[in-house]
Formats: sequence, structure tokens, C-alpha cells
Amino acid sequence: MLSFILGAAVGGILNAVWWMRFSYGRGVRGKYRWGKIWTWLEHYHWSTILFYLGYLFSAFFYGVGLILWIDESVHQRHKFAYRSKHFIQSLLIEILILLIIGVAELVKLVVA
Repeated sequence: MLSFILGAAVGGILNAVWWMRFSYGRGVRGKYRWGKIWTWLEHYHWSTILFYLGYLFSAFFYGVGLILWIDESVHQRHKFAYRSKHFIQSLLIEILILLIIGVAELVKLVVA
């Protein structure tokens, strides 16, 4: 439980820094600082990966992932990229992440 709370605190700090420094993936002059691919990676992609890491390793990752997921569902302009210009790209990234997790779980099942 303590690691979950610590993860949520770290997730909150990480999310605050993200909003202050890299808001919408734009730099100071409004140009994409990290390239267009980074605008397709949403908070919920990271939270999916972190939830899986929480399942594998520690509740710390659940805490960080939960904060990012809450931010995506409450504070984002296009929640889960719905009705955004990059919805299809974002959806395909999430499907790819879930397929990789699924294959990793199948490999664990077969090897065990």
C-alpha cells in the first residue's frame, strides 16, 4: 500500500511537470519539441504500460499509472484522443501495446 501511495505521489509530480514543461507536446515557440510521434502517445498509453508493470513488479507502478489515467479522463481536451486529429494513430498504438502485453502473457503461460 505504501508503494502505491508513493507511486501516486511520483505520478502527480511527473504529471505536473509534464503539464508545465511539455504542455500539448509544444515547446516555447509553439513548435513540436519532440516530433509528431510524441503527440500520438497519450497519458493512457503510459498508464497501460505502467499498469502492466504494476502487475509484474510493484504497486508503485499502479500508483503512477492511475494518476496518468485520471489526468487523461479528467483534464485532457480530447479524452483518450477521441475526436482528435490523431485518434486513429493513438488507437493503433494502444492496440499494439495491448497485443505486446498479450503475447508476453502467452509466452509466460507457455514457458511456465
